[in-house]
Amino acid sequence: MSFTLKGLNPDIIKVKRLEKEKPNWDAFKEWLEKLDPAGGSALRKAVNYNLNNWDKLMRYLEDGKAAFVKCSR
Repeated sequence: MSFTLKGLNPDIIKVKRLEKEKPNWDAFKEWLEKLDPAGGSALRKAVNYNLNNWDKLMRYLEDGKAAFVKCSR
């Protein structure tokens, strides 16, 4: 990300995220929906995970207080 939101008001962060990042997320979702990986493959599982949890992913855009963190298992 070439812009910084750190320290800004959460309402401003939300507006900036929707403006700058939402088009990328929309394109990513469209790409996921077009994929047709083999059933049972790791790619199929990853695609399904993202699509099944899309609302949770979008909370990042819709809540200026939310941070995008990398989860590891």
